[in-house]
Amino acid sequence: MAAKKILITDDDPDILMVLEQRLTGCGYEVFKAKDGEEACAKAKTVKPDLIIMDVLMPRMTGYDALRKIREESCLCKVPAIIFSARGSMRDFFSGFPNVGFINKPYDAQVLLTKARRLMGDKEPITPATSEAGPSPAGKAVPAPEARRSVVVLGVQDGLTEKIISMISSMGIEAERALNEEDACKTAQK
Repeated sequence: MAAKKILITDDDPDILMVLEQRLTGCGYEVFKAKDGEEACAKAKTVKPDLIIMDVLMPRMTGYDALRKIREESCLCKVPAIIFSARGSMRDFFSGFPNVGFINKPYDAQVLLTKARRLMGDKEPITPATSEAGPSPAGKAVPAPEARRSVVVLGVQDGLTEKIISMISSMGIEAERALNEEDACKTAQK
């Protein structure tokens, strides 16, 4: 069975990288686009099983891109997950069938569960939580390792929160420390 194809679109290269690693780790074939226009072009050639897309991007918004992609007869029923830091964006997509919405920062398990459900996958298997066995795309997934955790040392709230969100989305427990002493105490827990 061929791996299911997922097209991910975001103007933030860090988010694209984290999503790609997470999804390929679950056995999916991943294609990336950095804006709505690129997503429209790639969707026509890739014919993805799922689209994961940010809303606010340069050149073309996620809303306009999804509308344009769905105009293609071979793509009109492709499920999509829209994610945005602005929860109010959810209302813009209420008229689209087969669309899920996730707020940023997102929980990796919520994203994967929603992705599997929209693609019709039955087995809730991920590298971080599964027993050894087939992934949703039919590839073997290694047995889980011991709990992985990271302490992020930082005082710049925006950047620190982004780093913690990205690490958490990879299934790694992340905690913030404000200074070296706090980091050492947190790490020893």
